Amino acid sequence: MTSDGPRPTSARAELARRSRPLLLALARLPRVAILVAVLVIVVGGFLLPGVLGGLLLGLVGLFLLWLVALAWPSLGAGARALRLLVGLAVVAYAIVKMLG
Repeated sequence: MTSDGPRPTSARAELARRSRPLLLALARLPRVAILVAVLVIVVGGFLLPGVLGGLLLGLVGLFLLWLVALAWPSLGAGARALRLLVGLAVVAYAIVKMLG
């Protein structure tokens, strides 16, 4: 991180450190493969009933929130709010789907 950018908190720095191997593995994949995988999981989450569909959507929601947490220091306030809202909405929908 450069000296002119925001400094991460120790918890965020630890998250970034622990996420590094997975991020490096994802970076080696073609971007279209990641997009297709996420789309397949989202479509499966919407089409499958009950708990299984909810688990798939919850997985996508947690993935989105993980990415938001990693990108947090570099995002502006509007981008933070929007990305956080989308991730939380997906997780909330997944919970509602699992419950009934």
